Amino acid sequence: MSEIRVNNITNRDGSTGTTVAGIPVVDSTSHFVVPTGRTGSRYVYTDGGENIVRDGLVLHLDAKYSYPSKTGITSTTDSLDPDVYTWYDMSGYNNHASLESISSASAGPSYNTTNGGYFEFTSFDRVSFGTQEYDSSLPLTFSTWVNIADLSVATTIPLLALKTTKGEYFYILASESSNYEGITIGGPSNWVRRNTDTANTFFDGNWVNITVTYNGESTSDANNFKIYENSVSKTLNDGTGVLASAGDSGANNLNQFGRFNSGNTASGTKYAQVMLYQKELTAAEVLQNYNALKGRFGL
Repeated sequence: MSEIRVNNITNRDGSTGTTVAGIPVVDSTSHFVVPTGRTGSRYVYTDGGENIVRDGLVLHLDAKYSYPSKTGITSTTDSLDPDVYTWYDMSGYNNHASLESISSASAGPSYNTTNGGYFEFTSFDRVSFGTQEYDSSLPLTFSTWVNIADLSVATTIPLLALKTTKGEYFYILASESSNYEGITIGGPSNWVRRNTDTANTFFDGNWVNITVTYNGESTSDANNFKIYENSVSKTLNDGTGVLASAGDSGANNLNQFGRFNSGNTASGTKYAQVMLYQKELTAAEVLQNYNALKGRFGL
């Protein structure tokens, strides 16, 4: 087998050695580490990496590994330096995300090292990861570790907006009304179902893993969706209200989470990890991801 060896490379921050090179490597646990393609830096799993499902993974944002402060870039002389405002995708698809604010009242999500690392949002903040269009006729899985304080009535936290090949949006929202707290799913053509949690245990100021799977068959049938809270499947129920219109122009033609331009969100929402798969994860795979990360969040 051919082998390429690099003795010394100087990175943009002045550090040297192969550990800062933008070169894919395979470690002892068979993790393929892909360069970001943005700065020449790459982001390594310093602890070997969690045993998450990688098959079908097309977006992998983890504040524990893929933010500049975790890789030696802790300051900049240029306020527009993209390193400072970029959350790097570790999936290998280069869907790098931008940390943004839609108001001058906020500088964007703030970074915190607790729980391995997370971003805390004001009511103006969002994360955008490009203009790629996703085919809603294909299976998808969205998973996030998020910490949301008790939602007030009619508060909505946009967990995901994906632009589809139909030019509309696929939404997943954390929301509350007078009689439920849970997840609302909006398909490319209409709002289809919401997950009802009458005990209001979804969002109580603690870390929770929310995973939503879709088999790609039809967004108008609740049987094609599954929702998991901390790897436990939740019951899907018919939705009766509309919390935002499908194809909302407020999404600004971006794939994003945290806030849509015309959407609502609560200050203090925290995101530690966001993953997107171009496949429908099985219940066993959802459990694998949960078990791989739960210790980090005290579960």
